[in-house]
Amino acid sequence: MEAEQRACAGERRIDALLRAMDTRGPIDQAKGVLMAVFGLEPDAAFDALVWVSQNANVKLATVAERFMLDVVGLDLSVNPRDEVTYLLARIGQVHGAYFS
Repeated sequence: MEAEQRACAGERRIDALLRAMDTRGPIDQAKGVLMAVFGLEPDAAFDALVWVSQNANVKLATVAERFMLDVVGLDLSVNPRDEVTYLLARIGQVHGAYFS
């Protein structure tokens, strides 16, 4: 019985690691956009995404995925800081309704 429990726990850990690997790409991409637009360090860009995630009560990976989908449609040629700031504010203010 103990061996079976250890095997199940190992499978759960593997599943969690696989999910983490799947979500890392969009999070790193979103961090990269914030770093490029605002001149942030990687930790500061990550902290900004975490703040939006917590404020909207939505998982960080979901925020990053939605951000990347929306940032593609922005016109960043005129004032990229304003456009990205508005997008982040909109995501952070809607408390999850934005993600429905």
